[in-house]
Amino acid sequence: MGSSIEDSIVGVIAAMQENLGERFTIDDMARIAMFSKFHFCRAFRASTGMSPARFLAALRLQEAKHLLVSTSDGIAEISNKVGYTSVSTFTTRFSASVGVTPGVFRAQRGRTSHPRTCDQHTPAKGGGAVIQGKVSASAPYDDSTVYLGLFRDVVPEGTPIRSLALDKPGVFEIGHVPDGTWHLLAYTATPPRLPGSDGVRLSVPRSAIAAQGPFHVSQGSVLSCVDLRLRSTRATDPPVLVAPFDARWEPAMATVG
Repeated sequence: MGSSIEDSIVGVIAAMQENLGERFTIDDMARIAMFSKFHFCRAFRASTGMSPARFLAALRLQEAKHLLVSTSDGIAEISNKVGYTSVSTFTTRFSASVGVTPGVFRAQRGRTSHPRTCDQHTPAKGGGAVIQGKVSASAPYDDSTVYLGLFRDVVPEGTPIRSLALDKPGVFEIGHVPDGTWHLLAYTATPPRLPGSDGVRLSVPRSAIAAQGPFHVSQGSVLSCVDLRLRSTRATDPPVLVAPFDARWEPAMATVG
């Protein structure tokens, strides 16, 4: 995709971020990009992998996650701030995309000890398939915890069908994978250490991502040599909403002096 088109898409994403609580239509987006609506939607999907409406919805939920762990605002107030007029609709969509309710996300401060899976809901008959590979990364991600998850869709939402946490980039094996077509996501974040005396700071760490798929696996098969090379996230990368894959607003302990 040409850089001028990419720049236009990035400009629209910036406008989305500035209007998360407002009505922001496809016509508004196309006008900012100075494209026809049809050309804009096609270019946006080519650049981000998803529709403009779905990307905007993801940004709204990402902001909701931030507000849940960084403010004392009520859930109804937060839902309104990110463009929802119905708290029940907000809660339903948040839960479906993040994997936990807004209340649970707040109570856990946006963190869990490891990625949740829905293994108990999707048993792999006879042991299923195996996916093997390697995650590689350069500084500053070469010593960071890496989360991997298998999803049905190119956009990671909800609970991964299988998941794994690595202490740092390296080889991995995901077993008991059910028959089907899957997308594999690897994600990591490096929280900055900030000087201060507050004890805890909320800040935006550098993050990196890698994805492979779609690929099909069947009973007893072994998919090997899956190579995932982490790269820094870009403005056009959809927010990673799955808890705790997105460590964007993870509390980082500050060091004094």
